[in-house]
Amino acid sequence: MLQSEEIVSKSSPLILYLEKTKKPVVLEELIMDLESSGSAESELQKVKEELQKMEAAVAVPLFAENRLIGFFNLGEKENGDIYDDEDIDFLNTISNQLAIAIERARLYQETLAAQKQLLQADKLASLGTVAAGMAHEIKNPLAAIKGMADGMERAFLSQDKETLADFKQVVSEEVDRIDKLVRNLLSYSKPPKPQKSPVNLNAVLENIIKLLEPELSKKNIKIRKELATLPPKELDPEQMRQVFTNLILNAMQSISSSNGEITVKSYPKGEGIAVEVSDNGAGIAEDKLKNIFDPFFTTKEKGSGLGLAITHKIIEEHRGTITVQSKEKQGTVFTVSL
Repeated sequence: MLQSEEIVSKSSPLILYLEKTKKPVVLEELIMDLESSGSAESELQKVKEELQKMEAAVAVPLFAENRLIGFFNLGEKENGDIYDDEDIDFLNTISNQLAIAIERARLYQETLAAQKQLLQADKLASLGTVAAGMAHEIKNPLAAIKGMADGMERAFLSQDKETLADFKQVVSEEVDRIDKLVRNLLSYSKPPKPQKSPVNLNAVLENIIKLLEPELSKKNIKIRKELATLPPKELDPEQMRQVFTNLILNAMQSISSSNGEITVKSYPKGEGIAVEVSDNGAGIAEDKLKNIFDPFFTTKEKGSGLGLAITHKIIEEHRGTITVQSKEKQGTVFTVSL
């Protein structure tokens, strides 16, 4: 008898016979065919021996798109009768259903495997992006520190206090830069859980604008407020402050002309609320928009490329959305929906 752990070779006489005939093979019919032909070494003889070894009275093939994907065997009937045409029709119906089920299961497993590979590829791609970004951002301050270290011995031996003071300041600034990068990366990779409370988002926006107005004024950038009445929402006020401070600073940094303008607009949106931060700055190239929230992706000469990635993460944690529309030399609009 064929044991569950045994495997039938694709080149076995039974498999080859099923592939050729594409129909169930009944042992009793085989025996009768052999007796009538009088041949003991034919293909049928080998198939008969294989069926007998398996203790099978009938072998039923399973086909998917004309491809043999398996077979199942049945022993002798309890009453000893041979399998007739009605039995074979019934077994063919069962085999068709089994073949469909097996093929669907196989396709499902292939889909799962493909999804797993894609997920792994995405993880590796993200890891590569983070690693490359980290290397790039840390390389510059480390180069500055190394340059300072190379000249520090000479300055120390010559007692050049002014140069030593400069060295100290540069090293301190560059170490702070690395520290900020690491903290930002931690904020992105594992953002703190929002500490929500009823928040008047307009009050948060007013506060941010008031704090940033002196810097905006220095750059001759006007800031307009269009704040509609909003209901209080369950939000983390500190994280909201971080989000909109970053968006307004981004808008400010994109403006190089003397007639720069930033508009902060809030309004009810369905059962939620929305805030738009728009500017008339340099804009973002269309081919770069899809990467704008990726970690370490930046269109600025200076910047870690983590600000918008962290912003996106915070909004996701609040179950909101953030979208961007932009045209080069015309400006950008970020819309946060909560």
